[in-house]
Amino acid sequence: MASSLILLAAAVAAVVADACCGCCCSCCVAVVERFQELFAQTKYKEAAELAAESPQGILHTSDTVAKFQSVPVQAGQTPPLLQYFGTLLTRGKLNAFESLELSRLVVNQNKKNLLKNWLAEDKLECSEELGDLVKV
Repeated sequence: MASSLILLAAAVAAVVADACCGCCCSCCVAVVERFQELFAQTKYKEAAELAAESPQGILHTSDTVAKFQSVPVQAGQTPPLLQYFGTLLTRGKLNAFESLELSRLVVNQNKKNLLKNWLAEDKLECSEELGDLVKV
């Protein structure tokens, strides 16, 4: 039990250090801790909502995407990664990394028309990598 708490504390510290808005407030730590708790409880939808609303976008990171990518997909259920991206899309614009990762999924499923819609709605952050992916 103690080793689990130490690992959780280390994970929280790493995420906060990588993504913190620089304010050094307990708010950021509390948000990251709550995200970790929700994820550990397999409450992926709630974790996605918290990440989407995180202050200064502190949970809009490659680590967050990787966490959602690592969850095994249950038959008949929406993959947690798609829940995450769907939540972000309903709340605003994806950052460059998120835009690229979502676009890779969409291109692999031959659904480029979704990209056109999201670009028209200004939901994706354009980047050179995204442009290269779309024109392939």
